[in-house]
Amino acid sequence: MMLGWLYFKDHRVEWNHLRDTGRGFQTKAQVLTYVGNHWPKFQARFKLLEQRKTREEHDPYRLLSVHIHGQTDFTAPKVSPLVELVADASLCAECVALQGDVAEYVSDVLLAIYGDKWVSLPAPVMAGLDERISAKQRKRLFG
Repeated sequence: MMLGWLYFKDHRVEWNHLRDTGRGFQTKAQVLTYVGNHWPKFQARFKLLEQRKTREEHDPYRLLSVHIHGQTDFTAPKVSPLVELVADASLCAECVALQGDVAEYVSDVLLAIYGDKWVSLPAPVMAGLDERISAKQRKRLFG
């Protein structure tokens, strides 16, 4: 949703067309190309953040997309008794870890775009970033 917002917030006509017809959606690659073309520091900032990522899943968007679209037998929805919807603790822990990976990925995209507005970032975002990057990298990120 955040990637869609990045594009459609600047493209009202395209948004109205998508809303009215269901056609004209933007892929992740298209949105990231758009962002890279219009925020010149995006690529360098995102690369720096990728080098210092703490998430296990390199591209959580890709993993989530597979599940959303049910592209394999492993990810396709299955109808089963309600009791089977309760997962064991290890699967629940994996879900929580994935949520953290997604949060870091989304934050990294936004930091790469809006790094020049670092003064207005909330303290928890800055604290998490301080754990990941050095003072020298911070100057490059916010410069």
